[in-house]
Amino acid sequence: EWLPFLEGYIRSGRWNQAEKLAAEIFALEGNYAGGLCYTLERIRADLNAQEKNQIEKIIRDYNCR
Repeated sequence: EWLPFLEGYIRSGRWNQAEKLAAEIFALEGNYAGGLCYTLERIRADLNAQEKNQIEKIIRDYNCR
């Protein structure tokens, strides 16, 4: 279960690590993209405008919506 680590990276502003981990999650568990997308969307609701821009890039990278 990698999603708590992804959330931790995002919430602590470690965007490079978050992007790398999201890519690893998607590569290893492509069928788990629903969980990845859900987590990203859930976290986005709590972020400020600048952080939302950063997370939206990750969301677009994995066609979440």
